[in-house]
Amino acid sequence: MEVRSRYRILSLLLILIANLLWGWISGLLIYLSIQDPDFIREMPPGPLILVSLIFLMELILLNIFFKDCRRIRMNDEKIIFINPLLPFIRKSYRWRKLDYHLTVIEYAKRGGAFETTWLIRKGRVKARISSFYIANYMEIKDSLCIPDQGGKAASMA
Repeated sequence: MEVRSRYRILSLLLILIANLLWGWISGLLIYLSIQDPDFIREMPPGPLILVSLIFLMELILLNIFFKDCRRIRMNDEKIIFINPLLPFIRKSYRWRKLDYHLTVIEYAKRGGAFETTWLIRKGRVKARISSFYIANYMEIKDSLCIPDQGGKAASMA
């Protein structure tokens, strides 16, 4: 039996809008530096730090989009994580190569909690499946073909 994930539309839109906004700002800064090569060089240290933080934030948001918003396909042999923008980039794990899964409740500072499942191999987290991004999270979790090792709580920044 094959199980496929479905996105939570609001969560996906939130990440996409944040990526588009920061991408637009980053693109504008790149455009300005191409138009005037001295643009960044002549900047005082304060704005230069701000530009660096903008690019850093863009990298963080892209990392979230590519690592957490992946589509998931599962069958009896393996679980496959598919990149949302570049579907030919896939990461798959065979069930026999994973040791167990752990359920984690992540609490946000502004309230709310989300359940996340960590897929563990040799004591290290290999993949995350979050109820924040996946609409059919419980169906995915129930279809995992590896032992459940209980749960724990973690706080989110």
